[in-house]
Amino acid sequence: VAALHRRASTWYAQNGYLEEALHHALDAGDTSTAVDLVVRHHHEPLNQERGQRLERWLNLLPKEAVEAEPELLLAKAWVLNNQFKFGEMVPLVERAAAMLEREDAALTAKERTVLGGEIAVLRCVPLAWMGQGQPALALARHAINVTPIEHKWVRGIGLTFHPIALHLVGHSGRAYEEMHGILAEGGELA
Repeated sequence: VAALHRRASTWYAQNGYLEEALHHALDAGDTSTAVDLVVRHHHEPLNQERGQRLERWLNLLPKEAVEAEPELLLAKAWVLNNQFKFGEMVPLVERAAAMLEREDAALTAKERTVLGGEIAVLRCVPLAWMGQGQPALALARHAINVTPIEHKWVRGIGLTFHPIALHLVGHSGRAYEEMHGILAEGGELA
């Protein structure tokens, strides 16, 4: 039965049915495949503005599996960010950041950079809401510079909060110009 669930999980994943693939991996007792599916695909529901789907995926996984992966901690942080639960979000972001700093983390330099961009934008949001423009500005700029274009949600949040941070540091004219430019150019800084 477990072998059939594994085969079903593979087929569903290859055909774009990620939630079904996740269920079958877990039914097979294959937590590592389930974790890998969510790690590899967690940007898809974010990009589609379906944070509830991502939350459902995370809730299917064992808590200790989520706690062990920086990508999953950040995915959970995005869910909390979208719910404006910054008090719960910030500790997850800091735990993920600490995990990235460890030498034994099995991540490539590129993966570390991309995750660093996610961390930057997740740190930026509460700082901007608290009126701390200078650190928010630096974090937003960093996130925009290192986040791949296919991570649309992450880039979009960085692009949104960059002009907000500009406004907070007293560059309102530039902030309005940038926002108009972003809207005119379809989501890119000039």
